[in-house]
Amino acid sequence: YALQAIQHTLEAADRAGVSFRDHPILPTLWSGPLQLSYPNGQTPVFHDSDPISLAHYQSIFAWGAAYFNDPALAAGSPTGLASTNLARLGLAILRRGAGENASCLMLDYGEHGDHHGHPDKLNIALFALGRELLVDPGRLSYSLPEYESWCRTTVAHNTVTVGSRNQRSDTGRLLFYADTPDAAAALALSDGAYPGATLRRFVVLANDLLVDAVAVRDAFPMQIDWIVHGRGGLTGPTNLTIRLKPLGERDGYPHLANLQDGVCSRGPVPFTFTLDSGDLWRLWCVNADFRTRLVSGTGIGYRLDDAVPFVLQRRMAEHTLFLNVFDLSGSGAIAQVE
Repeated sequence: YALQAIQHTLEAADRAGVSFRDHPILPTLWSGPLQLSYPNGQTPVFHDSDPISLAHYQSIFAWGAAYFNDPALAAGSPTGLASTNLARLGLAILRRGAGENASCLMLDYGEHGDHHGHPDKLNIALFALGRELLVDPGRLSYSLPEYESWCRTTVAHNTVTVGSRNQRSDTGRLLFYADTPDAAAALALSDGAYPGATLRRFVVLANDLLVDAVAVRDAFPMQIDWIVHGRGGLTGPTNLTIRLKPLGERDGYPHLANLQDGVCSRGPVPFTFTLDSGDLWRLWCVNADFRTRLVSGTGIGYRLDDAVPFVLQRRMAEHTLFLNVFDLSGSGAIAQVE
């Protein structure tokens, strides 16, 4: 939407003899969407945005390639991009592999985003096995009541809540970033989402493997929830039983449905997501134990009728660490986690 208007403005300026071809920032309006895309050209849905495919905007990228004399824009595709930290946006993007084996994780740690921002600091989005696996609902529609009661809540995102309440607006910061031949990694911090508490998330993406560590400190003795919303048919531990009582009375929790919960004596505890293609990916809750209540069910995806399975880990603690491993092999190649 914005690029179309800017393109027409640049064309008019060009006819008036004014060129912006050498502007240091302007080309990033074209390269930015490529950096922000999954390997298949689909964009993740952060804050008040919608899922789109760059394939629908090829003419805009072709125009940008000609105007700025930049062949890299011509394909309008994120093919060949490396991991990067977009510091101004506060988004760490980790990439591995290529083609059908490409995977991508995005960690949102930066500015809240004013009115269009959501209370989702340290939220992650994940692409592997040819599709988006971890889902952010975006905005649904401004006209729907679920836009406020679901999309603009913390539990609708892939992050942590303290006291079953929404996070406050906060700008986090990146503490560490690395991209090596073996893995890409990022560590981010938020100390304003919950007054007095500090949230840290450390993610490491290797081939077919994601390690995710989320630490919460100084939360007082408080209920702390770690949650992810993932694509596929979900199969959890057999000891989970139907839960009739809602997980919370406000801030998005009433929208969590089809609940099952229970505890396990010790981890690692596996949850398996099976895709329509037959591929599967698996979440290992590595340090779940008798102090951790495990919950599964469904939330809301890109539409009201888009029921997306979730896994939630709940603990009552002042300090805690959620340690999880995602098997992205497609075949359940990881048999155990130590």
